[in-house]
Amino acid sequence: MTRMRKLSVVGAVIATTYGGTMILHNAPISTSDYGGGSHLETLRKKLHAPNAVVPSRETLQSALMATNKANPLDVLVIGGGATGTGA
Repeated sequence: MTRMRKLSVVGAVIATTYGGTMILHNAPISTSDYGGGSHLETLRKKLHAPNAVVPSRETLQSALMATNKANPLDVLVIGGGATGTGA
């Protein structure tokens, strides 16, 4: 094995180890966490906000019709409706 190849293998091992450590160290917040924490409570309040406003179908349609070549759509999902609005 050449010296450059050995160096690249060692670098890859170090990068993989560091990346794995960062992923495991910064684990995502879950509902099974002990104590909950203020960050988790803030997320829960945002998800279950009783005063959240869901746009009407007419509002969604007018936004869709307002698209043109200067303001194109990125993605058009047919049949999606107001998905993910919590309703």
